[in-house]
Amino acid sequence: MMIPAIIRQNVAVDVSFDFSGHMIPTTIHDKKGELHWIERVLSVQPAIYACGGCGRGERYTVLSEGKTRNLCFEQLTDPLREETGRWFLEEETDSTVVDEHDQSDPENEAEQIAFDQCTVLHAQQN
Repeated sequence: MMIPAIIRQNVAVDVSFDFSGHMIPTTIHDKKGELHWIERVLSVQPAIYACGGCGRGERYTVLSEGKTRNLCFEQLTDPLREETGRWFLEEETDSTVVDEHDQSDPENEAEQIAFDQCTVLHAQQN
């Protein structure tokens, strides 16, 4: 089975907090310096990220400029770092990745996860 490849595009995000202390992203700043308003947060789900950092966080499905996008916050737990987390957009690319899990080969499964765990895990969570 072919899975669309998903890349991670780091962004800066402005947030506000509700009375319960939950983060609400309001704007996205991309690397080009462009500002994208978030019209609405459609859902928030816990997520596991296989590449970089500690790998845990939240995936916000947001409506921004008429497009539905996955905006992710990855929590960092290293006490020596100043940052508490980082934001990124999950963007689909035109390329695809073969999902080796469909072939039921236990030896190949561990190798595939180690080789391309970021793309496969992100794609399977959507």
